[in-house]
Amino acid sequence: MIALLIRDLRLALRAGGGFGLGLAFFLILAVLVPWVWGQSRERWR
Repeated sequence: MIALLIRDLRLALRAGGGFGLGLAFFLILAVLVPWVWGQSRERWR
C-alpha cells in the first residue's frame, strides 16, 4: 500500500504543479476553517 502511495506521489510531482496546488488548497482550508469556526462560536456566547 505504501509503495502505491509513493508511486502516485512521484507521478504527481513529475506531472507538474497540480500536486502543489492541491496541497496548498488543503493547507489553507485546514488553517482557515477552524479559525473561522472558532470566531463564530465566540460571537454567539
